[in-house]
Amino acid sequence: MKKSVLVAPPFLKQKARQLKKEKSLKQRDALDLASMLFGFTNYQHYLNALEDSRKPRMATDEDMFKLWEDKQQIAMQRFAEVELLIQKMDLQIADHISSATKLSSVDELKKFFETKTNVKQFLELKLLQDLLEDEESNVDDYAQYHIAKSVTLKDLKFEIVDGILKVEGNYDLILKFAFDYDENNPHDVFKDDYMFGSFDLTIDAEKNIVVEDMDIGHNW
Repeated sequence: MKKSVLVAPPFLKQKARQLKKEKSLKQRDALDLASMLFGFTNYQHYLNALEDSRKPRMATDEDMFKLWEDKQQIAMQRFAEVELLIQKMDLQIADHISSATKLSSVDELKKFFETKTNVKQFLELKLLQDLLEDEESNVDDYAQYHIAKSVTLKDLKFEIVDGILKVEGNYDLILKFAFDYDENNPHDVFKDDYMFGSFDLTIDAEKNIVVEDMDIGHNW
């Protein structure tokens, strides 16, 4: 049995007009014959197939897995872009830690690291990478079609312990719709979304980061 090919209606009707002229057929007979050339029983069969193709269909597990794979690929592309930004940063963390050991108060440490260094910006990019990887699916479980867009650290506390910088605080996470879409479409699904959390980490003179604790949440 010939496999049916669901061509666009104008194409099928053009073919029918050609057959009508060539074979001196009635309009309906020409439409039936044109439909048969594309694998359908008759023109009504073609119309039924066309209508079915326009009906929304339930996504299958395979569809959802493919969507997840596509989103992961997009997230990893963004991860690589962030990595390039990190590599361009001139973070002199060993010098910063050395200078910070001379400071005596918490407020002095906070002012030094937030205004005299780029440690905050470095950590924002590193946490953004963690949230793009989303190994525990915290972002995916909350916003199925979004990926991490940017991270902003706040309420930071700094401490130097045995030559290692300890940082703890809170963060705001902005999520963006992962896929291409019409930016004029006002649907809420395309809008940025937001999550937030707290963290506790250490960073040594070699820029090695150990996340001691990190949580994430969102508003309902």
